Amino acid sequence: MSRLPADRVLTASIDMKALLAGIQTDLASAQPSAAAVINQLAAQAPTFSVSSARFENDRFVVDTSGTLASSPPANTDRGLASLVPNDAIFFADGGQIGTGLANNITYLKGVIAASGGVGTQQLDQVEAVLGGDLGSFVSWMGDTAVVGGYANGAPYVGLISEPTDAGIARTKLLQLQSLLQLASANGGPTVKISTADHGGTTITTISFDAGSSTPSWASSLQYAVTDQRVVIGSGDSFVARVLDMQAASSLGNSARFRAALDSVGGSSNTGAIWFDLVALRAALEPFVPADSKAIYETSIKPWVAPFDYLVAASKADGQQLNSRIAVVVK
Repeated sequence: MSRLPADRVLTASIDMKALLAGIQTDLASAQPSAAAVINQLAAQAPTFSVSSARFENDRFVVDTSGTLASSPPANTDRGLASLVPNDAIFFADGGQIGTGLANNITYLKGVIAASGGVGTQQLDQVEAVLGGDLGSFVSWMGDTAVVGGYANGAPYVGLISEPTDAGIARTKLLQLQSLLQLASANGGPTVKISTADHGGTTITTISFDAGSSTPSWASSLQYAVTDQRVVIGSGDSFVARVLDMQAASSLGNSARFRAALDSVGGSSNTGAIWFDLVALRAALEPFVPADSKAIYETSIKPWVAPFDYLVAASKADGQQLNSRIAVVVK
């Protein structure tokens, strides 16, 4: 409680360790396999967390402090926002994502094994087709960001990761690419693979025959691997934009973004989220049907227009993870 602000309109706490232990005890005799699943969950979940909410000038703020089973990644300024286009609507990043994802996959495999049934056999079949442990397909990911936005009349989504081993990243992406080609050859959707040089970096394009009604941004995927980063994105421009990105024109150089991040603890953290609500509204408004525009302008827009952005960040303090989320209005 001492970690939370004194002024608050809501306080909540959860003793996850006690809660899950109680559930596990109740299930132990009736459903042993379910109890084993809860045991796996308890090993990963925070042992205790407390949250508070408050109104502060132009924002609604939620603070949470949780005790983890093990120490979270260290606070760092990853600098990934400087690789992201400044028209990004959504941005989320974190440190050493691959380790966390691989651990979660191991955890899920343990849950599947504990629950019994055919799940383990099916998982073995999937890994046999992929040619490796599921965790190995993400373990190469270091500091990583997920991005979504809208540019030139089309949405985009993408991933930017600093690989811990670029060679492994290339190998795993080629394995997935080969799997898509194999599926296509065996009656799946037609897949076409092409490559192009972009300033000394090879960009691979994977195109899917999804029908004429499917927009190009949703029927193609590109990726590029360098020693410094792996970039994966929808459509035919995101990857090149990231490879060419100058810090001065990036999201990370936006005064609005930097001020928002500073308000929830700064750029040195374990993970951050940015959601530009103004840009989201601007991207969606052109798609409001003509016969609904009057209703939108008078009955909906006045309520949504004041929302500016959502920003969040988490900071590690030993085994404590302290998070702050702010929803800001104009």
